[in-house]
Amino acid sequence: MNDRHEIQDLLSRYGWLHDERLFDELGSVFTKDARYTMRIGQERTVGPRVGRDEIVGQIRQFKESQSDQRRHVISNFMFLDHSPEAATVRSYVTVLASAGGTTRVVTAGWYLDKVVATPDGWRIAEKTLQLDNGF
Repeated sequence: MNDRHEIQDLLSRYGWLHDERLFDELGSVFTKDARYTMRIGQERTVGPRVGRDEIVGQIRQFKESQSDQRRHVISNFMFLDHSPEAATVRSYVTVLASAGGTTRVVTAGWYLDKVVATPDGWRIAEKTLQLDNGF
């Protein structure tokens, strides 16, 4: 598998682990000192959260307030730069929610991920999420 496929797999794994609430594993996609900032429309900014424990803790808090099943559909991966040590990737995200036999679009937006090569494989060093509206 080449670097681009490994990086795309990493970013997809983030969405999968997030949606399945596998918080212990979710931390493994980030570097120990990663940064995560979420902007919700023009309304508010959450973060930056620094460090994988703080990032996963924030995600866990959001997930615990949701009673539906969320699905992050991450697509349109665009590599803005790429070297053997680091890459910057922009992608779209569509968030779906299923409950009571109905699935709806909750929000959409984009990610900007800065990833780095580590001895354990590619990891997210910085993630920015810009949502079009709240969730």
